Amino acid sequence: SDPEALLKIAANAQMRLMHVPWPAALMRDENMVEETVDVDGEQVIAARGLRVRMGIAYGPMNCKFDKVAKGFDYYGETVNCASRVEACAWGGQIVVTRETLSNMHAWTSQTIT
Repeated sequence: SDPEALLKIAANAQMRLMHVPWPAALMRDENMVEETVDVDGEQVIAARGLRVRMGIAYGPMNCKFDKVAKGFDYYGETVNCASRVEACAWGGQIVVTRETLSNMHAWTSQTIT
């Protein structure tokens, strides 16, 4: 229910994906190679390995337990919106809706840790 917490979870997942010990054969793929960027004179890993795109939408949704999968199934307009937003992202990006952004208490453009 907290959009900031959702963004932190997504950012943490993206960071963890960059540190997975991916197989060497996979890392030879041009879409998986490590990429760095200069941040204040220091080279920082910007992408490495599997690049997952993520979309976050904030709002009401429905949830029901799926007896077959033995897990919860989330559905509704907010979930559909998150799916559409995710489709706009590039691998490794997290995209949020304007409503999600407006519901964040202390937005910062700095890295979320």
